[in-house]
Amino acid sequence: MPDAGSGAVARIRRALRPVRLAARDVRSVLPAAARFATARRRTPDALGYLGMSDLENLGDRAVLTAFERISRPRPVISIPRQLGERSLRMASWGRPPMTTVLGGGTLIGGTAYLEPLRAAQRAGHQTIVFGTGVAPREIIDRQHGPGSGEHLLRSWAGVLAGCAHVGVRGPLSQSILESVDVASEVLGDTACSLVEALPEGEPPNSRIGVNVGCTSEAIWPASDAEAAAMRIAECLRALDRAGWAIEFVVVTASDLELTSQVRANCGQPDAPVHVIIEDADELLARAHEWSVFVATKLHAAAIAMCAGAPTLCIDYHPKCSDFMLSVDAGDQLLHRDDFTADELVGAVERVAAERASTVARTHSRLVALSDLQRRRYVELSSGIA
Repeated sequence: MPDAGSGAVARIRRALRPVRLAARDVRSVLPAAARFATARRRTPDALGYLGMSDLENLGDRAVLTAFERISRPRPVISIPRQLGERSLRMASWGRPPMTTVLGGGTLIGGTAYLEPLRAAQRAGHQTIVFGTGVAPREIIDRQHGPGSGEHLLRSWAGVLAGCAHVGVRGPLSQSILESVDVASEVLGDTACSLVEALPEGEPPNSRIGVNVGCTSEAIWPASDAEAAAMRIAECLRALDRAGWAIEFVVVTASDLELTSQVRANCGQPDAPVHVIIEDADELLARAHEWSVFVATKLHAAAIAMCAGAPTLCIDYHPKCSDFMLSVDAGDQLLHRDDFTADELVGAVERVAAERASTVARTHSRLVALSDLQRRRYVELSSGIA
């Protein structure tokens, strides 16, 4: 027979659980609030940045780096997501409210940045959306449950109505916002501003850069990601037999294991593997050396294209289509579940043969988006607090 005392203790523990969780949240918020207030005090003219800026992921770092370059000489400080309206107000005590930018990444549609952006507005911040992606309803439903896509997008519409400007990554993002009556401008992914002048001369013949990767189970089940990676390996074996040199690029640490599997099965088990997680400039320099680049991760593709590498992108998430369509490269997409190894070989050979025209078309679009971002920032900055 259960002991009555132990039952009472269990009930007390359950009752106290919300208190323990609240105390834990306070312990995490206070240091973040203190760091943010210090940064705000040291750089009173700084712009606030909401975005995934602290992950071991080159894409997240690249979009922040790109925005920092656009906003120069004005400094940018990241706003921790857990800070609420009160912390943001206290950090600005005695100063004009700051301007907060919702940055790059597919942030609109999910829950992670909805409340932080709303808190910034309630704290009196002017808010701007700059090159942000919008998740489609079906992706939101997979991550947050059936029917959540419509509800969350409507919630986002209310917050976006309070923004001074809404600039999104691509035409798919723009279309999704139109469906909830939010007007927006296609600014392009912020990484477009990393575009460089096209290098002179041609890279070494028949050298291919490859980026493979995976993501959350809700977006792309691991078994499907591995199957796609093995089709890439099959393609690489054919290219190996045709005399191509292979190099791999890893842009997030979680993709290293899958990259190793493809490398072991590509016909060149000693092919170089470049782990580039912190510095977009390193990938820009590497990409000059490739005749063709095949990328799974969106920002691996974007950065390589900024360097002038003809790029094929595995469309594992609608954000890849969103970006590639924005730079007039829809014909350089391969759907994650449908492409065959033979089709990939054919696409590589086609892009290599049409290198000059392919690069000229996408480069001109990247330059146009980069120019637009800088012009729009200058226009918006005249009213930035």
